This record gives sequence, C-alpha cells and structure tokens, in this order.
Amino acid sequence: MISGTPAGPPSKQMLTFVVKDGSGKYWGFTVYEFRVFEQLDEVWYGSNAFNPNSYGSLNIPRFSDPVMAMSKDGKTIAYSAKSPGGNNQVKIEIDTGIYRFDTSFAVRNDNYANYGIQPYQTLSAPAGSVGFGTSLSMSRGGEWLAIAAANTSASYQEGKSGGKVYMYRRGSSGYELYSESEFLDLPGQRFIGISDDGQVIAHDVRMSVNGVLDTLTAIRRWNGVSWVTEATLREFGGGSLRISSDGETIAFGGDTVRVYKRTGTAWSKIFTSPIIRKADGSKFGGPIIMNKAGTLIYLSGLALVTGTQFQQTIHAYEWKEDGFVPAGTTVIWLDKSSGQSSLGLYMSGNDDLSEIAITYDGGYDPVVIYWDRVNDYTKSVARIGHSSGTIGREIFMSGDGTMMLSRWSGDVWKRSKF
Repeated sequence: MISGTPAGPPSKQMLTFVVKDGSGKYWGFTVYEFRVFEQLDEVWYGSNAFNPNSYGSLNIPRFSDPVMAMSKDGKTIAYSAKSPGGNNQVKIEIDTGIYRFDTSFAVRNDNYANYGIQPYQTLSAPAGSVGFGTSLSMSRGGEWLAIAAANTSASYQEGKSGGKVYMYRRGSSGYELYSESEFLDLPGQRFIGISDDGQVIAHDVRMSVNGVLDTLTAIRRWNGVSWVTEATLREFGGGSLRISSDGETIAFGGDTVRVYKRTGTAWSKIFTSPIIRKADGSKFGGPIIMNKAGTLIYLSGLALVTGTQFQQTIHAYEWKEDGFVPAGTTVIWLDKSSGQSSLGLYMSGNDDLSEIAITYDGGYDPVVIYWDRVNDYTKSVARIGHSSGTIGREIFMSGDGTMMLSRWSGDVWKRSKF
C-alpha cells in the first residue's frame, strides 16, 4: 500500500510505502519522486542524447570501431586504445547497473549520455610488446582477458618471433598479468577466442604450408605453466570463430559452417554445412553465432527475392544425437538495392539463442528478434532507434539477453527486468 500526504517541493513529492514482512511486522519507506514506467521490461534504454531514458556508452570517439570484447555476463568491456603519447593500451570499463531517467545527463562520447558504464582500468603495453591489443577476448564472467600482440611491424619470417599472447586475470585490485607467451606465427592478428574458464584459446596464425604463407587457426590449452598447441587447423573464420562454454567445440563461419570437436587430446571436424550461394546474387557467408553449450549454430546471409529486393535470412543447425542437422530458417525482411547484396549481417545472441541482436553493415539500426524455432515463430522484440546514423558492424549481447553493445559506436543498451 501507499500512505501519507505528499509533501516537499512541488517537483519532489514525498510518499511513504508500508509493507508487511513474513513475521507480521510493518515497515515504512519514505521516498521522493516516485514514477511508474509502463512496460519497462519491453524497453531498451540506450545512450541517445535525444532520448532522456539513458543508460551508457563507452568513452570512445563515436564510430571509431576499436577492437573490442565483452564478457558474456555483460558486466565488463575491454577495447583497444592509444595513450596521449600514442602507445598501445587496452581500456576496461564496467557496468554499474545505474539507470538515470531524466534529461540532465553527463556528456560523454560526442554528446551522448552515460550513467551505467564507467572506467575501471587501463592496461598499458608491457615492455617489448608490439601491436598490443590487436585482438581481444574475454571469458564469460570477465575473470580472464586474452590480449594478442601480433608483431606486424616487420615482414613475417617463419621461425622468427611473430608476437605474443598476454593473459590477464582479474583479482581484488583489478586485472593482473597472468601469463606472457611468445609465438612464432603472428598470433591473433585478426581474431582470438577464449573458453569460459580461460584455459583454451583459439586464434588465427600466419604459417607456411607447403612453402606458401597461409592464415590458419591454432588451438592452445594452458597446462599450468605454458600454452600447448593442441591443433593447427586449415581454417580461417574471418572473425566469426566461436568457442563453446567448455572449450570443447569450435565453429567457423564463411560460405559454410564448419564445426570441430575435441575428443581426448585430438580435434576433428564433425560437420560442414552445404554451400548456400546462387548466381542471382544471393550469398550466405556471413558471421555465425553459437549457443553456450555448442549445440546450436546460426548462419546468416542474403537471399534475392525479386528485382533488387533481398531477404536477410538465418539458417539454424542443431546437434541431434550424433550430428548437426538443419533446424529451421527465419527471414528478416530488408529491402536492398542491387549494389548492396554483399552487406553483412552481424549477430549476437543470448545463451540459448532464443533472442538475437542484429546489425547490418551499412548504417541500419540494431534489431532484436525472438525466434521460437520449434513453433516456427519469429517476433521483432525491438528496433533500437538511433538519431545519429550508422550503427552497423559487430554487436555483442549478454547471456541473459538484457544488454547490448555496439563496437562501431560504443553505445550500450540495457533492457530492465524490474
């Protein structure tokens, strides 16, 4: 119940809430400025300065597109940066959980509001490091942070130092360097992934194959002392490598979905999807996403419908008994001109992929959809309006589906579940 007579300044009316606990005792709480927000759990709060319901943004120049990583719990974000002197750094910011429902915002990120996201720590490049922050990856709870430093300042020479991978572990006083490993193969020049427990990493490498330089993927496991290479795969995921929560399944995107699984100490390919490409301009070679368990994978692409109209389409593949099988297709309508048929669709999802955050490479607002594959039902949950134009490129979504981050702009959106 609510009791009491409103008092205080006109803009701050005082209300007293009276509640009864399990023992029969009554408690009173006096508050100012009580507001009711309709359908709060259906609203995404962003950092748009023209929208007073603000949440947060990273402290980066808008549309600078830095290399970035977010923990799957949505509480920690890391991105590459430069010091005022031009030295490589990795900056870390955290989600404070603070909402602010008014228009008097703290200016940040080119006049965009910030409340929920705040600076936490800056990691400077260790001595001797070249290319610190070339690629980043963070474990689910943000305990582990992998930072690649691919030494691209000189021409690659096989057998010569090609860079380092630094592993940081979060303690009571912040992130501290846990291991520093030097590799001879330009580690993480384009991507790096990490398992939830921080004990498995996978990253692109530059190696000679039959006398010809090629980009491959190395899978390495921490043995307590150093990183041991378990496999080097003739794969290059184009930045869409995905690792399951337990580090036992790895998937790659591109023209097809390729899935590798670890049995004992050996990695073997267990699935390759059909190539979906047509002469009419349709193309399925976009990024992929994988659920937490490594049993469900989505592949995105474009399908020509008629004339110059394309449909953004997502194909699902799910593990059933002893292998991956097609598990549904959903269409997201998007009218494109003939010159845009190569634009990519970037995805991220919650843990079971029932909700998907989507952006388009070319300046489209993010869209969140709900996909019930069992009942063949798709619903657009939200279209995140944005007054400043381009929002495309990589997108991150938390495991519970309540937080999104745009790498391209640094915007953070939060969906409250009060």
